[in-house]
Amino acid sequence: MTPLLLHLGHYWSILTPPESHRFFGAGFLFIGVLLVVEVVAGNVWFRSRMRTLIWPLIAMACGEGLIIVAVLDPIDRTVHFTTGLLVLAAGWLELRYRLGQTRRVSADLVVVPALLASGFEMGVVHARGTTFTTLGHIAMGMTAAMMAGARLYQGRRPSSFARNLATGFLVIGLALILLLLQP
Repeated sequence: MTPLLLHLGHYWSILTPPESHRFFGAGFLFIGVLLVVEVVAGNVWFRSRMRTLIWPLIAMACGEGLIIVAVLDPIDRTVHFTTGLLVLAAGWLELRYRLGQTRRVSADLVVVPALLASGFEMGVVHARGTTFTTLGHIAMGMTAAMMAGARLYQGRRPSSFARNLATGFLVIGLALILLLLQP
């Protein structure tokens, strides 16, 4: 740990890497479950503005959390910062799409490349350490790439039950990778 983290650790609860992986895994698990519930509930879900906006807001919070990790942890600062910015931007555009302020195609012009870039950063650039950790990062990268594909596939028929459900299950898969495969 750096001196800054050791100093701050006396005042705040600074998460260690395993704790932060579980924290972000829990956040993505919550988002994934919300996406599945959203699909199952159908139009009833969208009657409440808060329910409509909750998962883009949580995605934005996860992006901000990665930026905070980049500030506090000097190791892999670039990877955490850029991935955090990409997740934040994707959540913001999804929020704008759900508010009717942009079209789905416009949101996908940023969301899909953000998912692919995040997948490359996590799956290729950040994949090192023990074999188990490396495999976890590669699995995260592949899941992000599948999420980009699912987003494009979903965009062709946004009302498709199966396509929307696939997105929710991929986010749950990402959460499980963070919870189970990252030490």
